[in-house]
Amino acid sequence: MPFRVFLHLAALSAGLFAGFCFCYAVVVTPALGRLDDEAYVTTMRRLNEAVPGVLFFLVIVGSVVWPLAAFMVRTPWRGADTRVWLIGAAALLSLTAFVVSLAVEVPMNTQLADAVTATADQFHQARAAIEHSWNNWHVVRTVCAVLSTVLLVGACLTPDRAGSVRPAAPSTAPVRSK
Repeated sequence: MPFRVFLHLAALSAGLFAGFCFCYAVVVTPALGRLDDEAYVTTMRRLNEAVPGVLFFLVIVGSVVWPLAAFMVRTPWRGADTRVWLIGAAALLSLTAFVVSLAVEVPMNTQLADAVTATADQFHQARAAIEHSWNNWHVVRTVCAVLSTVLLVGACLTPDRAGSVRPAAPSTAPVRSK
């Protein structure tokens, strides 16, 4: 029972995080790219203030915790099936997306928030210092999050084989005599 709950929570949280990353990559990032330097820096600062809320935190942490919980509950070292390895790979991808968020993108967001931007040149320098790198790392994060979701959905759709050794049900078919 806990395995199925963990697996479905993993797929849900990973899907929510992947959806956020995907929408940001295909809608927000291109729109930001068309802004002038001052508008870009101001908008990124506002987005970075809005995103790290409790709900977002629960989703991003859940996208790591739930796949790991499902993986550990299934104890892969005792006759793992395909599902367990799909979940394990998804957990690693989710962890990678999480690390990119915390170790790479958050420091760049902080750098942008702390940048002195009183002149047009300072806005340009603040933008140039992070934009290209942030966008590239966001692609990494998005790909990892989407692939994690695909693997978890695959695990949800894969028949359960681990721990399913059950005695065969008695046959109800009539026995033919020769």
